[in-house]
Amino acid sequence: DSTPLAFEMDRRFPERQLLPDDAALAFVVRIIEDYFDEWLTRQAVHFRWHYADDRRVGGGGIVRNIMGLGVDDDIAEPLKGAYEQVYGRIEKWALKTCDNIAAGAEHKTAVEAEFLRVMGVLNNHFNHSDFILGGRPCLADFAIYGGLKAHFINDPTPQALLEKHCPNVLEYATRVEGSFAMGEVESWPEPDGKLPATLLDLLAEISGNFHTFMAANKAAIKAGAANVTCELEGFGTCTIVSRNYTEQCRLELVDVLAKLSQEQRRKLDAWLADTNVLEIYKSA
Repeated sequence: DSTPLAFEMDRRFPERQLLPDDAALAFVVRIIEDYFDEWLTRQAVHFRWHYADDRRVGGGGIVRNIMGLGVDDDIAEPLKGAYEQVYGRIEKWALKTCDNIAAGAEHKTAVEAEFLRVMGVLNNHFNHSDFILGGRPCLADFAIYGGLKAHFINDPTPQALLEKHCPNVLEYATRVEGSFAMGEVESWPEPDGKLPATLLDLLAEISGNFHTFMAANKAAIKAGAANVTCELEGFGTCTIVSRNYTEQCRLELVDVLAKLSQEQRRKLDAWLADTNVLEIYKSA
């Protein structure tokens, strides 16, 4: 998974680290990274498999990759049958996956509204900040960028929505790409007693549907249940496949939170006092 790979890269290349040294600030980064890794995958697969143009670009790209074909390669006549067979199998699997994570056709309006709401919060944040924490990308930025690059600015439908409603997010993606070639990198700024309001808005969004699911997923995993049933804002009652890896990630953050020093915990509590974002990490 990308997260443990990032931690290993931090260990090997500390001069280019992705997490701040400040433990409280690093915890905020991990909350955001976890959300974009674990929750926005739903919108990603929804767009890719519920619009014809997106299936052609994103879905077709997957099949071409499996078959060793380039994006613009013509499909020779002898391969067309194999292409259609592979495509059909992947599409069937993908649509079933969408249904299993409350991202299918029946949830179209809610999924797309949630996507625009999250991207709108990011759009506001990037109106004031180059990256999540200021002038230097962190672990959360690469989680956000991964989804943008692989899905939301690759597939035509979400790309058009971003162009229309969230241009700052598209500009941000370009900045992240440029950051790969950064020479001297500045330190992350220590928040002056509080986090930026736009970052708190993002954390408030994270503490909504995602944390509602995580609480129900925690209970389902403990009960050995295959599915999670929960009430999500805009969706109503949803049944979603239980996710062991999501619970594993939550438990890792439970452990990190418990090990913070008293000073760091007081600072984190003060920053996040107006949100409920820490509640899900207070107990195993």
